[in-house]
Amino acid sequence: MIPKPLLARLFVGLLLMPIAIMLMVALAALLSAMQDAAGAFFLNRAALGLGIVWVLGLVALLLALAANTLADGAPADGPRADGSFRDEFVSGGSLGNRDEPAEGE
Repeated sequence: MIPKPLLARLFVGLLLMPIAIMLMVALAALLSAMQDAAGAFFLNRAALGLGIVWVLGLVALLLALAANTLADGAPADGPRADGSFRDEFVSGGSLGNRDEPAEGE
């Protein structure tokens, strides 16, 4: 199982990465307008590389979340190992506290 702080850092990093990519592309456009072709080319390539890293990070996050789900055991709406259900609507319970019996029981 993958630690939750690592998943949180990966998630936050993946949220901030498109912002960094957009800033790099905007700065490359500014440098291009100022006739700095070499700087614009470098920033465009760096933004492209960061975009590739972003896509790979999304795939890694997807696989990490899938691994955590599989390590958890049963699917979210399926039966638990003790035979009880996780989905309250299937088991007929209320949406309140799971430890308390539903009204009328």
